[in-house]
Amino acid sequence: LRRFRNTKVELGEEVRNEHLNKFMIKMKNSGYSKKFRIEVLKSAFNAFEKMLEDDRKGKKPLFRSREWQCEERKKSKEEKKVNWFRGKKGHIDYKSVLFVPPTPGAELAKEMQKREEELNRYKGDRIKIVEEGGIQFENLLTNKNPFQPEKCNEKWCPICKDKGLKIPCNTNNCGYRWICINCKEKNVQKIYEGETSRSLRVRANEHMKDLKNEKLTSALYKHKVLEHQNETVNYKFEVTGKFRDALTREANESVRISDRKTTQLLNCKSEFNHPPTARVVVEKKKIMSTQPKTNLNHKENN
Repeated sequence: LRRFRNTKVELGEEVRNEHLNKFMIKMKNSGYSKKFRIEVLKSAFNAFEKMLEDDRKGKKPLFRSREWQCEERKKSKEEKKVNWFRGKKGHIDYKSVLFVPPTPGAELAKEMQKREEELNRYKGDRIKIVEEGGIQFENLLTNKNPFQPEKCNEKWCPICKDKGLKIPCNTNNCGYRWICINCKEKNVQKIYEGETSRSLRVRANEHMKDLKNEKLTSALYKHKVLEHQNETVNYKFEVTGKFRDALTREANESVRISDRKTTQLLNCKSEFNHPPTARVVVEKKKIMSTQPKTNLNHKENN
């Protein structure tokens, strides 16, 4: 289509066909089939004819200026960002959209589309099923930065100090936990579960600064005050996983918190819209009375 537009109409079809033939030869040398090349050429030709017709009727100029219907185009672009799925397909007016993970042959998306049509065929609120884009094959075979150092070698970096951690300290979107070494030596588990969208180095350093500055909102400092007032507290940092999106990362943290006993957690509150974690355990003990029992069935003396 770009070659149709960039070739002046007044030059005639011979000049235009010369450029198109060169382009078709390039596509052939790149491995595209004859059927696909014909489809591309027909599609571009039909689209260019429609553009010429709109130009003749005055609907849209073939080469518009920057100021042509600037406000209308800006408004239309903003609406497409939000309502791109609401376009009518046949007689279907979709009200919402649902993204599903990619599967071979789009089997999951096709099955969900079939089920959605069976359930909402006679309803006004239809849901558009869209398959998410998978990982490109070239991203699995290439490394964007093969010479990236695994360690930053900064003295203040709590990640690089631990030689057992193999993950680079500048990794984003990770789940992590802090383990109290002092309690572990006493066969007691005290763990802080966390997650961060920023790099591990930045988030771990914030925890250590809050502990050093005795910040009252720090879970690590609260544990030191409650359990190890006259001791030097040591914590071990562990990475629980790396995630691609915020929802999965936060859900993983919520599951890790819910799977642990309340007595093992250092977290001040559960994440992921959960109620606060109970921090006080009340044990109800049976108190034996030292007073003699009275007979409730005795007769009153007259």
